[in-house]
Amino acid sequence: MKMRIVSVLLMLVVLQGCAPGLSDTLRVDRVRNDEGATVDATWKPLKVRVQEFKDLRTRQAIGEINGRELSPSGDIPHSVQSAFEQQLKASGVRLALFDSPSIDGEISEWFVSVKPNFPKSTVESQASVRLTLYSPQSTVIYRASYSGTASAEGPLISEDKVEEVLALSMHEALAQALEDPQLLSKLGELSVPPTAQSTK
Repeated sequence: MKMRIVSVLLMLVVLQGCAPGLSDTLRVDRVRNDEGATVDATWKPLKVRVQEFKDLRTRQAIGEINGRELSPSGDIPHSVQSAFEQQLKASGVRLALFDSPSIDGEISEWFVSVKPNFPKSTVESQASVRLTLYSPQSTVIYRASYSGTASAEGPLISEDKVEEVLALSMHEALAQALEDPQLLSKLGELSVPPTAQSTK
């Protein structure tokens, strides 16, 4: 009987060790900006103005662990917009303020789930963002949604790792946009000055 009690207690200790000691908030400003990434030459002639991003998620929480909701720490739209701008710059796109096509974004999903377990815990995150490309005259030219996922597992999952997985899912969603050939093509057409188009 004593051995059974000891075994149960040990199991509880192990399970507690697998459960990350998360606070009630997670940072949302850790999305990689890929500074120093290899520049794709096809993006170099392009220019765009990034307009304000909007948070259209259907839930305020940014994550959960065992049913406990985790709130975002930071400005979600600003963090995602800033990461997208840096990814554009790293890809060779020139950011403009006037007389250029523009892009805005709507964040429809960004959430991370933490599932403590034995012998390993899991972290899964998904992100979705919709981007709209406008002409310099503010006409909608192209609109598409992009999604990203990320996950991790291990015997011990730290808060830092959870934030990293959360950020990676959004990074993957934004990276999809930079690999969208239709977006690239439309942006390229809009980036060419009218005088250059008339000489073709």
